[in-house]
Amino acid sequence: MAYKQIKRPQLTSAVRLTAREMNDIHFSHKRTVLTPAQLEKIAAQGNKGQDAAMG
Repeated sequence: MAYKQIKRPQLTSAVRLTAREMNDIHFSHKRTVLTPAQLEKIAAQGNKGQDAAMG
């Protein structure tokens, strides 16, 4: 099976950022706090979807 070739886009306005610069970028001032209970709920929902797809 051959891999699909994806052409690299020509970005004229792109700027290379350092890791530190990327960490400073925030797209929203709101913070989403994930609690262990929320993670368990998300994981349980994901497992239900996988179970339905499997059988």
